[in-house]
Amino acid sequence: MTTFALPEYSQAQVNPERRVIDRLLLPAEVCDRIRLSLKTIYRLRRMNQFPEPMVVGQRRLAWRESDIERWLASRTTASLAAP
Repeated sequence: MTTFALPEYSQAQVNPERRVIDRLLLPAEVCDRIRLSLKTIYRLRRMNQFPEPMVVGQRRLAWRESDIERWLASRTTASLAAP
């Protein structure tokens, strides 16, 4: 019988406000949530203006939901502060 060890979660993966493990959002879910194309998201990443995703498989990326929410909040705050 094979046993599997549970993964160790780093502090970065735990949302301190809710003390739960963040939900991981796939690229299509991120696009739907923030209403930007994947091409725009990758362009923002290259300019260090968007959160870095986690690698969750050989060819699969995902973003922490809290990172996306924090990014959205910062964009909203910045647009409200602009004259």
